[in-house]
Amino acid sequence: MTRKTLITTAILAAIGVGLVAGTASLAQGPGPGAGPMGNPGAKLIERFDTDGDGQVTRQEFDDAHAANFADADANGDGRVTLEEFTAYRERRRAERMEAMFQRFDANGDGAVSVEEFGPNATNRFDALDQNADGVVTQQEVAQAMWKHRGRKGHKGGGPRWQ
Repeated sequence: MTRKTLITTAILAAIGVGLVAGTASLAQGPGPGAGPMGNPGAKLIERFDTDGDGQVTRQEFDDAHAANFADADANGDGRVTLEEFTAYRERRRAERMEAMFQRFDANGDGAVSVEEFGPNATNRFDALDQNADGVVTQQEVAQAMWKHRGRKGHKGGGPRWQ
C-alpha cells in the first residue's frame, strides 16, 4: 500500500469516525454526568436522522459521510489533501468549541459566570465518582475514561492508563 493510499484511507476513516462515535437511542437521554456536551449519541442521531424516526439508516449515514467528505474537499477535486483535512478538522473543532461555550453560557450574554459553570462541574465530578461516595479515586477516573471510550479490555484486562 502506498503512503498516499494510506493517508487517504486514514483521512476517510477519521471523517467517518465522527459519524459513528457515541451512537445511542434518543430515548436514553443524557445520562449521568452528561455535562455541557449533553448526550453525544443523541446529538449525532438528531443531526443525521434526516427522516426524524430516531435512528440513522445506512443511507442517512452514507449521505452524511459524503457530505463530510465534500466539506473536507475544499477544492472539489474528489481528493482530500493533508492541508484540506487539517483545515476541515480545525473548522469542526472550532464549531464544537463554540457550541460547547454556548451550552455553558445559559443566559446568552457571551460570558460564562461561576453560576453557569458550577452545575457542569458538578456533573463532571458525579460522572467520575463511580461509587457515589463523594471521593474520586484514580481507579474511578480510569473506569470513567474506559466507559466513556467504550473500549473493551485488552490482553491485560484493564485500561492501559492504569
